[in-house]
Amino acid sequence: MKFRLLLVILLLCGVLSCKKNDSTPSPNGKTTTTTTTTTTPPTSTSPSAPPATDAMDVAANLVGGSLAANSNGLLNIAVACTAAAQAKMNVDSVCGTNWASNLMISNPDGAAITYSYKSKYSYTINCNDTSKTDKYNVVSGLVYNGKFNNSNVLYNNSGTTLFTINGLSKASALYGLSGEYVSTGTFTSKLDTTFAGSSDIDIKISALTLSKAGATVAGGNASVTVTGTMPQRGQFNYTGSIVFNANNTAVLTLYSTVYLVNLTTGEDTKQ
Repeated sequence: MKFRLLLVILLLCGVLSCKKNDSTPSPNGKTTTTTTTTTTPPTSTSPSAPPATDAMDVAANLVGGSLAANSNGLLNIAVACTAAAQAKMNVDSVCGTNWASNLMISNPDGAAITYSYKSKYSYTINCNDTSKTDKYNVVSGLVYNGKFNNSNVLYNNSGTTLFTINGLSKASALYGLSGEYVSTGTFTSKLDTTFAGSSDIDIKISALTLSKAGATVAGGNASVTVTGTMPQRGQFNYTGSIVFNANNTAVLTLYSTVYLVNLTTGEDTKQ
C-alpha cells in the first residue's frame, strides 16, 4: 500500500514539472528552451521629401534664366541692343558717335514669368576700314539691376554686358555679336528652398548670330562660369559651354552634364 502511494506521488511530481517548462531535450542531453518574440516595425511620421535636386541643377536653372527672353536675360538684351544700333545706323553712321538710353523694363501684364529691371545702355559707332562687307560695328554696354522669377528660381541680380555688334550693313541678313554678360546676385530655388544663397555668372560669347527677320537666334557659342555659396548646402563652382541652336534652344554643358534650355522661358531639361 505504501509502495502504491509513493508511486502516485512520483507521477504527480512528474506532471507538475512538465507544466512548468516547455522544454525540448537536445541531442546532447541538455535541455533547451525556445522563446518567440514578435516586433512591430515603427511607422514613419516624417514629412515627404522635397523634389530631388542638386547644386548643379540649381546652377543650370540660374544660367537658363539668365539667358531667356521672358526673364530679360541675355537674349532680350542682345535683341534690344542690336535693334537700337541698327536704328541709329539707319540715320547716323558717323564714326565715333556715342549715345545712351535709360530704360525701366518689366514683364507684360499677366505673364507667368515676371521680371523688372533698371537698365542703362551706352553705344559707340566704330569704323572698320579694312572690311569691304562690314564697314561699321557698334560697341554696346549695359549696366542693369533688378530681378526675375520663373518656375525654377527667384533671382535678384545686377551686372553688366559689353557686346560688339556686326552685320549692320543693309546687305547682311544676320547680326553678329561677341562679348560678355556678367551677373551677381542672390537666389532661392523654388524646387527646394534650402538651395539659396549668392551667385556669380560670367558668360563669354565668342559668336552669337541673330536673324534680322524676326530677331531670332540663328546660332552661336559661348563659355560659362557659375559659382555660388549656399548657407545650408555649401559652395559650387562650375564651368562649361553653351551652344545656341536655331530652334530657340541652347545646349548648356556643365562639366559632362548636359541641359537643354528653352531660350524663351529659361526652363532647362537634363539630358
